[in-house]
Formats: sequence, structure tokens, C-alpha cells
Amino acid sequence: SLVHLQLLASLNLRDNKMGFEGYTAITQCLGHHPHLTDFWLEKFCLEGHSQAVTCVAWSPDCTKLASGSRDNTVKIWNSVTGELILTLQGHSNDVNNVAWSPDGTKLASASYDKTVKIWNAVTGELILTLEGHSYWVNSVVWSPEGTKLASASFDRTVKIWNAVTGELILTLEGHSSYVNSVVWSPEGSQLASASYDKTAIVWDSISGEQVATLKGHTDGLRGVAWMQKGDSDTETGLGSNNMLVTASDDKTLIVWDGAT
Repeated sequence: SLVHLQLLASLNLRDNKMGFEGYTAITQCLGHHPHLTDFWLEKFCLEGHSQAVTCVAWSPDCTKLASGSRDNTVKIWNSVTGELILTLQGHSNDVNNVAWSPDGTKLASASYDKTVKIWNAVTGELILTLEGHSYWVNSVVWSPEGTKLASASFDRTVKIWNAVTGELILTLEGHSSYVNSVVWSPEGSQLASASYDKTAIVWDSISGEQVATLKGHTDGLRGVAWMQKGDSDTETGLGSNNMLVTASDDKTLIVWDGAT
């Protein structure tokens, strides 16, 4: 049956200047650095890109960082020393998003050149180029088990790929404007996509069917995040471990409860 999604809260962030994905990248590994809990100090500045840096992501073990840039490259850095480890060259336009595989051995990058590339994060070797989108690719994310990728594009679609062979598995169509962000559910059975058509869509990741369309924002959506396993705490009153949050140009976040 269709999941009933209840609007829980709309959080006003009128003065927040930080991007949705930037905040996620910064906070992801906070627990691994206890000395940052009381105050923030600049540890070092990573310099090497020749154009604006568009995205950054911690490796799963938090020992490395990957950054994407308008200089068409991806760079991998030592997060302890700040040393540049690798420069990944192959895209012919801006890199919009980078994502580490769950085991940290591979890196996926999404670009304005309409492709997704999969790299060996140890050697820097280009493993696969995923072609199929007809416009800029905004976002890429690994499935929880690391065997699939999902990509979101200006062409209004989400695509699911076999991350081993590069085969296109599904094209998810339903948005009426470009798709900015896509995320897997923690167990991998569903995907959620955020679009500038003011909606988020929850999809069945196996069949490609639409499970639900989330309407509530008054402007385009920039990001979507799924509550991860273990994030729910009964003392907070959050309850369900099947919750989404969407971020919009309407200056709000909306938290959705997917409990049946």
C-alpha cells in the first residue's frame, strides 16, 4: 500500500547562508573529531583547484576528503595532513557532486558534461563513465550495499545504474522540472528525489514506481535527506525511523514522516 507521509514540521531558516549539501558534509564526521565539539578552529586550507569548489565529501572512515570543482577535476585529500593525494581528470565540464562508495574504495562524480564517472579512489583510475542523461547531472549517490548508483539531472529524471557494469537499470520520470538531489533510504528499497518543481518524490528502487509525491513547499527544492538508521531516538519524540527532510528556496525545511 502507499506510504502515508505526514507533514511534521516546517523549520524556517531565513538567515541561513550555508548550502544543504555543504552542511551535511561538514557535520557528517563531527563525532570522529571530539576536539571540535566545544569550538571550531581552522586546521588547514586545502588549495589546488583553479576554479570554484562546488562540492566536498568525507570518506567513510573520515581519513580523506574528495572535492569537485568548476575546473572539471576531482581531488582527493588527506584529511589529517591536508596533503593532496590524487587529482582525477576526465570530465569536460563542471563537477557538481562527489560520493564515496560505502567501502571507501571508489568515488563517483556527477558533472555538467552529462555524465557520471566512477573512479578507483586508491589509484585514481577511471573505472566507468555512465552516459544516458541528456542534460547536466546534479547529484549522485551510492546504494547502501554499494552495488548501484542513482543520479539526478537537469533533464528532469533520476537514473539507477549498475555500479559494477555501468548498465542503466531504470529511468525514473515524474518530475516537471530539474532534479537537484537524490538519496537512498537506509535499507535501499526506496529513493527520494528533490526537484525544482516544488516536490519530492519517493520511488520504489526496484520497480521504479512512484510511492508518494510530497507537496508542501512553495518554491523549488534544493536537497533531500533520509533519516539514517540509529538517528531516531525515542526520547526526542521523533518516533519513526522512516523520515525525510526537504530543503527549499522558500527558506524552509519540511520534515516528513513515512510511518504507515
